[in-house]
Amino acid sequence: MQSDIVLVVRSSDERTVEFSTKQLSNQFPKGNIQLVREQPFEVALRKCYEIGHQSRAKWLITLDADIFVLPGALQKLVAIAEEMPDYYFQTQGRIFDKIFGNYRPAGSRVYRVSLLGSAIKNMPEVGSEIRPETATLKRMSALGHPSRLVGLVTGIHDYEQFYCDLYRKAFVHGQKHSYLAGDLLKRCLKNTKKDSDFIVIWKGFCDGISSAEKATIDANRFGVEANAAINALGLIEKPAFEVNKFKDWDLWVSSQLEFEPPEFVTRDRPPREPERLGMKKRFNEIVKNYGFLAAAKYAIGSAFEKIGKSLKNLH
Repeated sequence: MQSDIVLVVRSSDERTVEFSTKQLSNQFPKGNIQLVREQPFEVALRKCYEIGHQSRAKWLITLDADIFVLPGALQKLVAIAEEMPDYYFQTQGRIFDKIFGNYRPAGSRVYRVSLLGSAIKNMPEVGSEIRPETATLKRMSALGHPSRLVGLVTGIHDYEQFYCDLYRKAFVHGQKHSYLAGDLLKRCLKNTKKDSDFIVIWKGFCDGISSAEKATIDANRFGVEANAAINALGLIEKPAFEVNKFKDWDLWVSSQLEFEPPEFVTRDRPPREPERLGMKKRFNEIVKNYGFLAAAKYAIGSAFEKIGKSLKNLH
């Protein structure tokens, strides 16, 4: 099955980028793994899709270099993808997030390579969407290629990262999720004595709440602010990542799961039968969001599908 897989690691020069690719090479042939360093995110995403599209693989796995994968998790996610209907575009599991200490849908995705050509054509323009990958998935769903979210936990997120990166991410969280301040404060107070990451995380979160500057997911932003914050906290940026810090990395990754993951019901986005909205309403919705050409393709495809069902019922 591994010969049917191409795996792309996206990197913004995370502290763990070299180890991330090394860890994956223990699970997949090195020739199947590629590293993408392009910026901004839209350019990196397009590059990932192009690598998959040009390969002879059946599945493209993408993940970021700030994720440590659990042993065998990606193979399990591919097995789940194999069970999807052949018009489904991709599936994604969950990760355990260090900052908030929770499980959430994120991390590795498994894409159907045969549909990547269409995805490339339907990607948003650079800078037009704050979540370009999500926007692409929504467009693919509108064209009849939904996504599936599953409960499988594939890895842990934001462990062993640079202080600057943790500050930036916490800053963004402070603007987007200020209502979680109480929960995050409890988590930081619980962990600051044994892990200085949480001092930086709380500082970034508070700065994000109080800042008038709009948050951005750009990994190159807030570098000056992050360094100033780290200096103010009396910290020194972390050195290069120690690949041999732990004797058994798989065991260490598994040990970071602080509690059993809560139950998760498989979710399809959109639901399996979006045509229940009605052909006319669905057509108008696609015209509004994606243009007349996309709507025409949808209408023609639906018409052929109905004709096929009618002919089948005659026998």
